[in-house]
Amino acid sequence: MKNHVVSISLFALLSTPQLGCQRSTIASVRVDGVDEWTARLKVYVWRDDQLPRDRFITVEEDLRDFTIKIPTTTDVRKIELMALGIDHDAGLRTRGYVRSDLSPDSDAPNMTVQLAQAECVLKGICRNSSEMESARLKVVDENIWWELKTSTLIRVLDEYRWLVPTDAPLPMRDIDGKGAHFVVVSGDGFSFACRGNTCDPLPVRTTKSLRGVSVIDMEEAWLVGESGTVLRCSERQCITKPVITDQLLNDVLTVEAGAMRAVGTNGTFLKCGGASGDSCDLLDAGTRESLNGIWGTGADNLWIAGDHGLILHCDNNTCTNIELGIKSNLNQAWGSDAGDTWIIGDGGVLVHCGQRDCQRVMLETTADLKSIDGSGANNVIVSGTLNTTYRWNGSTWQLIGKPLKPGAWSDEKQSVATTDLYAVWGSGTSDVMAAGLSGKMIRWDGDKWQSITTPGAENLQAGWSDADGKTWAVGAKGTILERAAGQMWTPKLATPTVTDLLNAVWGSSATNVWAVGFNGALVHSNGTSWTPETAVVPDILFGVWGARPDTVWAVGESGTVLAFDGSTWTSNPSGISDSLYAIWGSSATDVWVVGEAGTRLHFDGARWDPESPGDWAPVDLQGIWGSRADDVWAVGDSGTILHWDGRYWWQQPSGTTQKLYAVWGKDTNNVWAVGKAGTVVKWTGPH
Repeated sequence: MKNHVVSISLFALLSTPQLGCQRSTIASVRVDGVDEWTARLKVYVWRDDQLPRDRFITVEEDLRDFTIKIPTTTDVRKIELMALGIDHDAGLRTRGYVRSDLSPDSDAPNMTVQLAQAECVLKGICRNSSEMESARLKVVDENIWWELKTSTLIRVLDEYRWLVPTDAPLPMRDIDGKGAHFVVVSGDGFSFACRGNTCDPLPVRTTKSLRGVSVIDMEEAWLVGESGTVLRCSERQCITKPVITDQLLNDVLTVEAGAMRAVGTNGTFLKCGGASGDSCDLLDAGTRESLNGIWGTGADNLWIAGDHGLILHCDNNTCTNIELGIKSNLNQAWGSDAGDTWIIGDGGVLVHCGQRDCQRVMLETTADLKSIDGSGANNVIVSGTLNTTYRWNGSTWQLIGKPLKPGAWSDEKQSVATTDLYAVWGSGTSDVMAAGLSGKMIRWDGDKWQSITTPGAENLQAGWSDADGKTWAVGAKGTILERAAGQMWTPKLATPTVTDLLNAVWGSSATNVWAVGFNGALVHSNGTSWTPETAVVPDILFGVWGARPDTVWAVGESGTVLAFDGSTWTSNPSGISDSLYAIWGSSATDVWVVGEAGTRLHFDGARWDPESPGDWAPVDLQGIWGSRADDVWAVGDSGTILHWDGRYWWQQPSGTTQKLYAVWGKDTNNVWAVGKAGTVVKWTGPH
């Protein structure tokens, strides 16, 4: 057995120079799990959350049979080790983590770190790259941070990055931590804590979306979110605080042990704990703008970032507005001390604040900056849209990697169809269908649009495909067409016969498909036959969508909403009288409906809420589709295209003034909209 001694200067790590008073000890760490494809190991050792100046050692000999010897002293309370197994192509193959808590009278620990397969963020070798999406950050050290996206938790360690398995529902919302290897992540109705590469759920008992988290140590974390939800958690229990506001809480900051401040929509400013004991109280921020981020050194020195360029500096219960003439929404704040605070926002906005004053700092980007964190005044990381990441080194902001170009809608300029197209749908980026007037149908095969022969000449209003490529289309006079992948279209008849115009079709599977239309028509297929259901209302139904087979909605004229529970259709009042033309959702608690005069309704699982009018013309919105909860498209008259980013609806230039009837996509970067006179436009995401 070969012993490798980590060559680390004790003077770089000890808080006291009195080495003569300390008893030196040697910790032994054995590394298991090295396989034949491992060419070398990189080993990082933290003592009391501090890395040595030389950061890591590289081991290239006797990989399957060695022990690492770590010199330490009796005042060290914690040793943590991360080992990375590197293959012959310089890619990350395995990673392992081990921790040991020490006491002054404890013997030197003997530890074993077990290497496990590293799941790559990208295909091929696991190396750091420019493919970094907008993410929430927890920065540990230079080139060492945690990166949270809605669906992934990533660790970055120098040039390597890997996925941390969480087994958590989606989406994940926020992250904060203590030390190099401990973080808490919040999400919709859940939270979990991670040590090293292992994550375990916290005892959260809420169904609300938790948008902000602040960690003071392993025994105290504050979480805030929807409907004024506030939780104080340890690993053993989470205590839910009494709700004193119904506003969404966006961010939270621990100001001292047992006390926090939180900010949210409609100017909400909240304090819990501290001098007020365990209770929570509302503070007056002096604004009704949405407050999005908070950071400070304590209750007497808080910085708050809000919508429309709002910057507040708060001293306990008194807040002062810092006016810089910024119009963009500001998203987060972070600082290293009372005289060094950074605030970020949409459109590349960056602000630096001293003790009381702030000034704009120019970055060469128009990306929306969403997250900021650092480990000190000379190591600050900012993450934004378009894969934009900057690092502050104490003197300049440096771009990390290569940002993407913004996405755009472009005219497909197809000449196969020149008549109105009412529907677009598909099963993949090489199988996209569009159909419309007089039964005209075209198909995109990944290379070109081509005409598809269909039986009959009735208008086709809508279509839907399952994951296997089986497709349905519906239209005038009760038209129902079916097509297996690669086969011809076949007309189907409902029994008893349906002659009503069918406007929409959706299914959860090939054996559960619904079509809706005129005179409240509800028609169902079990995979063998189509059967009309008894109409609940006489109104025209324009759209249908479901989250599950037993959770389906249909929408129509005069604000009609019907709900299906698996056995019965019933009325589900929307509270409005405008006609509703299309429906889509990411889940049973996140459903969007669009319609007449720019109507946008959102269902949260309990009620339908109308969205406020936007700063665009209130045209009829005809279609809606999304790839996830924070990526939703709506289209309508006069070439109108709107996008929902999880917080706001934004109008997007479409490049056309033609009426758009429908929108569908395979993923966030491949979306099609179709409309009048054969119009086809495609969204190609950031590239």
